[in-house]
Amino acid sequence: MSLGHRYVLTPIISTTILRTQSDDRLVALARDGHERAFEALVERYRKPLLRHVRRILPEARAEDAIQQAFLNAWSALQRDVAVREPRAWLYRVAHNAALNA
Repeated sequence: MSLGHRYVLTPIISTTILRTQSDDRLVALARDGHERAFEALVERYRKPLLRHVRRILPEARAEDAIQQAFLNAWSALQRDVAVREPRAWLYRVAHNAALNA
């Protein structure tokens, strides 16, 4: 029996499983709207990106820049921006956010 509609459900993916995925896989999932996949990227890169941004900005402003960087990254993924090397891309997004802060 067909309902005439195709329903696509977003699967619930365990955060434990997500932590084991490659950056490329997490970016692909985040691009498809999987917030937990993006959260796994944030968890993986927040501290190293914050260290990088602290070289440019004082502590309080660095925290704000990192938040803005992750917001910018999420927005870019939702716009289907091409990301070849996720780690380098996230560092560039964070660096740009720091310069704009």
